Amino acid sequence: MADYTSSCPSIAPITVVVSAAMAHSSSSDQPFEEALASARRGDVSGLTVVFREFQPRLLRYLRAREPSLADDIASETWLAVAQRIRAFDGDGAAFAAWLFTIAKQRLADSRRTTSRRRTDACADVPQPDTGATTENFALEHLSAQEAVDFVVHNLNDNQAEVVLLRCLGDLSLAQVAEMMDRDVNWVRVTQHRALKRLAQRINPNFVVTK
Repeated sequence: MADYTSSCPSIAPITVVVSAAMAHSSSSDQPFEEALASARRGDVSGLTVVFREFQPRLLRYLRAREPSLADDIASETWLAVAQRIRAFDGDGAAFAAWLFTIAKQRLADSRRTTSRRRTDACADVPQPDTGATTENFALEHLSAQEAVDFVVHNLNDNQAEVVLLRCLGDLSLAQVAEMMDRDVNWVRVTQHRALKRLAQRINPNFVVTK
């Protein structure tokens, strides 16, 4: 995500905080592109590798957007993937965009269903203060889920969506723009403002130099 800081080098440290804390690693020795191709042929072992690669990030994204529905939506998302993957055509980056698009659609569907069933208004549950004071503290102490929570608690909905899709989905600006029905410049500006806000929350003395 090098373009995060192209317009403001002083924001660079916060990209390290967010991306490093949300970092993932594959648990398989099989190259991902090979596993993806295998999954497209209907090989269960290939689909298993794909699942293990993306499930942690998918769950973090869904738990940040709708905690009570996250596990169910993740299951529905992977069921859709299993049913449609033979028709999928693309590389790992395209798969990430496809997967998170399905998840976003399932999330919207679930919210509509829940909204129709709800009979009483429910207040949002107060979120705990992260207590983070410096970028070094964040780098050393934030777990992946804590980093996601920090993003959600300190940004507005659109800003959080952009950062989560960029960091967890590893999606390009263009892919995020398409998913959110916005133009690329809007995503770039929203991302820049979000990262500046996160930097200021982590370090109150943070000053943008450009």
